[in-house]
Amino acid sequence: MANHVCFYANLRKNEQDKDSDIYGDMIRARSLTRCHSSKLKQKLIKSYYILKGSTISWYPSNHEPYFLIGQIYLQFCTGTKSLSFTSLKRSTQFRIFISTKIYTFIAKNQQARANWVKALKQVVFACQHNEENMRILIPLSGFKTV
Repeated sequence: MANHVCFYANLRKNEQDKDSDIYGDMIRARSLTRCHSSKLKQKLIKSYYILKGSTISWYPSNHEPYFLIGQIYLQFCTGTKSLSFTSLKRSTQFRIFISTKIYTFIAKNQQARANWVKALKQVVFACQHNEENMRILIPLSGFKTV
């Protein structure tokens, strides 16, 4: 412990957990394309995605938000990553890494991709640190001058 700097923060819990409305406490909602990979060929399916709480849910369209197609629980997310490609078609892709699966999505443009990745990283961080207190240890070797 003597070779580390410790930061301690007391995090407030959000006491307004409203699940009565499908759009309540929604963080982000947009149309995305999901890449389904199979051994024979790759399939692209466009759906309407809602990031709410610690869950991403997808629906056939924004007009039918009560016919759920699937969900990703971000408690099990190990990371998110923007994919950087030189081709314009693939430059809007990002991935969500779950312990058992990798999900690949395509946004409409690079700005939308950046917004999704930023929102996902914030939610994953909140899921991993959902306790009231958080402690961050940084080794002194990470600092150049003290």
